[in-house]
Amino acid sequence: MSAKESGSDVATLVHGAGVVSIVLAFVAAPIGLVTSIATYVWASKTGVSNKLAIWGIVLSAIMIIVGVVVAIIVSMMLFNAINAGAIDVGALCQHRDQWGWLIDSLRYVCR
Repeated sequence: MSAKESGSDVATLVHGAGVVSIVLAFVAAPIGLVTSIATYVWASKTGVSNKLAIWGIVLSAIMIIVGVVVAIIVSMMLFNAINAGAIDVGALCQHRDQWGWLIDSLRYVCR
């Protein structure tokens, strides 16, 4: 195997890892960020173009930030709904006996 063929194989592997990191940026952003950074380091050490790794880092960071912002907004809306009386958590306990109820295999007990 010549040096050119092995370099081509490494470039193909780095390119594939870059594509995987971009896909993971949308599916599981923290894992995508880790794989993107690893791909960036790997590409830098081998001298291969690392544009896909950079895009993976950027997209993963954006998706993490968007996820945190959405989680904050949803939790604020939920707490506001509970405080406004739209969701009456106390009323749930009035219709249950002392043993509570099961939701997703977890037992909730009214006190």
